[in-house]
Amino acid sequence: MNTTPTLNQFEAYQNMYTYFNDKLFEGKLPHVLLNFSRKSKAYGFFAPKRWDQNGSICHEISLNPSLLKRPMAEIASTMCHEQCHLQVEEEGKASRNGYHSRYWSNKMELIGLMPSSSGCEGGKKTGQRVSHYIIEGGKFDTAFKSIPKEYLLPWSCSDLELVKKQAPARSKYVCEVDRVKVYGKPDILIRCGICNSLMMEHFNGGELNS
Repeated sequence: MNTTPTLNQFEAYQNMYTYFNDKLFEGKLPHVLLNFSRKSKAYGFFAPKRWDQNGSICHEISLNPSLLKRPMAEIASTMCHEQCHLQVEEEGKASRNGYHSRYWSNKMELIGLMPSSSGCEGGKKTGQRVSHYIIEGGKFDTAFKSIPKEYLLPWSCSDLELVKKQAPARSKYVCEVDRVKVYGKPDILIRCGICNSLMMEHFNGGELNS
């Protein structure tokens, strides 16, 4: 049956959210408003109590559409990263805006995602800017390998536009999968020559994060 690009994309998005809610969070997470938003230096974000309908409040989870050409496992892991923020919010354990607490970090490890400020092994597990990497053989890794293909986002954005910012002459780029590090001009897109993953750019000690 033919459908529109909007319905096609958001049906898969909702199915992916529900699938990981069931597999990793025992189906306990509430419905949220799923969205796409270009937030500076972020793969995605969680916004608590962002939407309202006649007094009924709904949280938001957004993915950065400019970064949807990454491997689908990375995109799905970003959504699960934000689902952990949602879980912490629902349990009344949320920290100040944007901070990744030890409580959140423990939730991430339980679902098979290792918090890391660098996106690689050895990074800090807590802080204002924290990404993650997928734990091989962990719960997320296992669940992703069994996800129905129709639950994966069919559309990716072609602009791959990253928000402009002041930056030094060179930035460090790190592959989250193979731990490869290279240096290059700021605001460029570099893919790992081993696994073809989009490499993460570090901004003056910061980085793209979820």
